[in-house]
Amino acid sequence: MGIFVQLFNLEYLDVAETRFSRKKLCFSPFFVDKLYAASGVFDPACVEGELTRINGEYDMVKTDMFFLPYCFNDHWILICINQLFKEINFFDTMHNFDIECRDKLIDKLVGNFQKSCFEAHIFNRDFLSYDRVCPSSPKPTVHRKYDSGIYIMLFMENFDGRVLKTIDPTVATQFRKLIAFKSITCPLNSVDAETVAYEALQS
Repeated sequence: MGIFVQLFNLEYLDVAETRFSRKKLCFSPFFVDKLYAASGVFDPACVEGELTRINGEYDMVKTDMFFLPYCFNDHWILICINQLFKEINFFDTMHNFDIECRDKLIDKLVGNFQKSCFEAHIFNRDFLSYDRVCPSSPKPTVHRKYDSGIYIMLFMENFDGRVLKTIDPTVATQFRKLIAFKSITCPLNSVDAETVAYEALQS
């Protein structure tokens, strides 16, 4: 997931500005893990350095959607702070969160993110006042239940703030291959792609 986040943010860094485009920014699981703390004990200083760096690279003030992927009980969920429609969108691939559990998780992660942005002098926005919406989304079959991370990645790619494009198991399988290809050929990768391909063939 961490590698995908880097690829995802790199792709959306220079997205062309049109009426249909969306400026998206995803935070790493390592960053989101730090947000998972009771509000009374959470210290914004623990993420301020990373948050300031990210803001310098991506200009968070102009971002339409912030994505917070989080692994909860070995299962990936996704929170989207949707500034286009003033919503908090919650994606649960296994569809097993009740409203109370969902809201506690949102209050903790989004509340601490909001506080961190204020303390880092990025902006002061009341995300917790946004409507909470769970968009209709597919879930992996029983045999592919460990694909929750792949589906979370697909949700980020295919959600425009209002509608989630249709995703089926075939798409998920092909997407896994695409991510592997992007990881190897990404400019951030210091390993030569041809060398990787050659070694794979030899093995």
